[in-house]
This record gives sequence, C-alpha cells and structure tokens, in this order.
Amino acid sequence: MTARRRAFLALLPVSAVPATAAGLPQPSPDADLIRLCHAFDDLEGQIQALYEDGATPIADDEERKAAIEPLRERQAPILDQICALRAITPEGVRARAWTLRKWDVDLMSDGHQGDTNERLMLALILDLTGDR
Repeated sequence: MTARRRAFLALLPVSAVPATAAGLPQPSPDADLIRLCHAFDDLEGQIQALYEDGATPIADDEERKAAIEPLRERQAPILDQICALRAITPEGVRARAWTLRKWDVDLMSDGHQGDTNERLMLALILDLTGDR
C-alpha cells in the first residue's frame, strides 16, 4: 500500500473502512433452531386461525379438520428438526419455549389448573418467555 493511500485511509471515519470477517457479527449457533421455530409457529398461527375465535374460522368440524391436516403434515418434519436440535443460546431456548407456548393453547389459558406436570411446564414457559 502506498503512503498516499495510507494517508487517505487514515482520514476516513472507521465506519467507512470495510470490516474484517472477525469484526462482523457472527450468526447465532441457534439460527437454524430459531428459524425452524418461527416456521412451526407460522403454521400454528394458520391452524389456530381456523378455529371459532380465529381470524378465518371454519365452523364445520370436518371441513376444519380437512383444512388443518395439510398444515399439520407440514409441521411434522419441522417439529422433528426442532426436537433434534439442542438449544445453545438463551435465544434458542426462548424460541423453543415460545413455540410450545403458541402450540399448547389449553395450557396457556387463563386460570388453567392442570396436573403437576402441566403447572410446572406452564411456570417454566412463562419464565422463559418473560411473561411473568
């Protein structure tokens, strides 16, 4: 590098100089898990919208089941992948907790007083999602 180029670069603000790979933010080790959780959640949102209090309800039970079936089929391989991955970061743990929270509507209902397992699971989900 010439002295003239070094002098020019020295005058530039640091933000104008390209960052090295080491200085760039690295992707989360849980990026795949988080992406999969979001994909599962999106499908779950479509499913929940089909129930009577949803955005696009289908009143007939058989019609609703028929509409839900392909969505559940799409969820199945995503769920397999979510369960196969280990959450490494707090963000990955939270993404998985949010997925469980969105999926188990009955567990999350107000005043739910299930068995010991359900009550402990609810407490853990609320802790992990910051809803306390």
